[in-house]
Amino acid sequence: LLAAHLRREAWAYIPRKRQDSTRRVPMRWSMIRSVVSTAALLAGLILLTLWLVEHEPDASVLGYILGNALGIVLLMVGGLVWTISVPPRLRLLLDSWILQSTRLVAVGAAIVVGCLVVGERYHFTEFDLSNVLIGAGVIIAIQTIWWLTCLWQFQRATARSAALHD
Repeated sequence: LLAAHLRREAWAYIPRKRQDSTRRVPMRWSMIRSVVSTAALLAGLILLTLWLVEHEPDASVLGYILGNALGIVLLMVGGLVWTISVPPRLRLLLDSWILQSTRLVAVGAAIVVGCLVVGERYHFTEFDLSNVLIGAGVIIAIQTIWWLTCLWQFQRATARSAALHD
């Protein structure tokens, strides 16, 4: 939300006819954003894993968290597939597939390690599959709503920009 607000505000002092809000972000900035967001996600996963090991919550809570983690990986895979197959006019909203695949490997490895660490205390047969599915479904639903909102705002801004230039 903060990034979207700052991006809109960056154009606030430029006359509308000179605005080019569809211009791509420089690759260096995309790489920095990708590194920072990946590092933040990895730090969160590490802290969550350490907390889970220390507090030993109920297996249903762990199943839900495992579902969230699997949902994140599925979303990252879906985002990568979308980036590779999306029409060029929609690529302005997305990172490059190289950055996405690097992020996927790092986060996927962290989730696997976290599952192995937590799995030393629990057997995966203790997890209720419905909790795992609910956890994955919640995170996927939230991210899908966010992507659709961003796409709708992008199309609205593009239509407004086209109307101003005509």
